[in-house]
This record gives sequence, C-alpha cells and structure tokens, in this order.
Amino acid sequence: MLDNMTPVVMRAAVVKADRRVILEASGGITLENVREVAESGVDLISIGRLTHSSSSLDVALDFGS
Repeated sequence: MLDNMTPVVMRAAVVKADRRVILEASGGITLENVREVAESGVDLISIGRLTHSSSSLDVALDFGS
C-alpha cells in the first residue's frame, strides 16, 4: 500500500519492488491526478472519493416466519 505518496515516490517504489509484490496507490488520489498515479506503474488505485461523496441507501431484508 502506497498511501499518500507523490507519483514520483510511487514510481521509485515500483522500481524497487521489481514486480515482486502488488502495489496499490491510495490516499490523495483525485480524478485530476489519477492518470499521473496510473502512469507511475502501480498495480491498483483506490479512490476514496467514489464512496466518500455518495449518498446512502437504506436496504432491509425482511424474512417472514
């Protein structure tokens, strides 16, 4: 997990990891910088904004006896 790192630091981590582990970028990822993060070479990208700004939905499962 590469959390709150700049794309430059992520790129260095990707080189150092040398594909021995799966690297996920997280924290500070926005729709404006996601391309640059992707170009750093990480395997996965988490964008919290997708869930932080969504509204909730109340769902119930009722089972009769």
